Amino acid sequence: MPVFVDSAHRTPRYGSAGAPALGPRDVVYGRLNFKNARLVDEKEFAIQTERRVPKPGDIVYSRELSYGWAAVIPNDVKVCLSQGMCLFRPHGLISCDYLLYVLNGPIGRAQAANVATGSAHPHINLGDIKSYCIPLPPATEQLRIARELDNRISILDHVEIEVRKLLLSCENLRKSVLAQAFTGKLVAQDATDEPAAELLKRICAESDAKKAVQRVFDFDAMPKKPAVSTTQFRLGLEMTPRSKKTGAPRCATDDIQRNR
Repeated sequence: MPVFVDSAHRTPRYGSAGAPALGPRDVVYGRLNFKNARLVDEKEFAIQTERRVPKPGDIVYSRELSYGWAAVIPNDVKVCLSQGMCLFRPHGLISCDYLLYVLNGPIGRAQAANVATGSAHPHINLGDIKSYCIPLPPATEQLRIARELDNRISILDHVEIEVRKLLLSCENLRKSVLAQAFTGKLVAQDATDEPAAELLKRICAESDAKKAVQRVFDFDAMPKKPAVSTTQFRLGLEMTPRSKKTGAPRCATDDIQRNR
């Protein structure tokens, strides 16, 4: 019988031991993260599972914060749902693995983004989740699609592991090269080479000498004479207030002639 149920509308009291209470942060990119999942005791577990006890093969779905991600509950794991989660137990006509890929794929993610509300605390309402359109090919086609995606994801996981190994190897190689360089073991040493301490002193002395020369010939830092405006001088004659009669500039020679 198909099941679609919401989690208890409360935040459980977490403890240091017990069963994982899966929240939105524990279901990202279609994978369950039990390492950082918070735990609840038997009393809290009973309260969180009053509506439905999750079983292996059920799909848990995040509808708050990092919303729109689904994951399958594995075997031999006892879990409950924290706030902001819901649970799918699909009909026999639809493969659980196929439904998982649809929800986490472009079709499901697009529908989740379209119905999500809220900016500070984004979430998806249960009614909107019920309105999702899920493509339903024949059962054999569902299994073929799920099997093909399993194979491809397995290859990607293997490639990711190899890339991480190569990156770690490169980082270790870089540290080794630097260590050999600083200890003088990277290349063969020549007894006639200048000691590093003397080389540094010479470089510092040359740098100080260049700075001293720049200070002596730093023309930009030298004081500059004030610019002479053409409105103050013309042809070597100082401009005086304009004539009241003609409005033309009056030169100092006019005053000399007037005082004779």
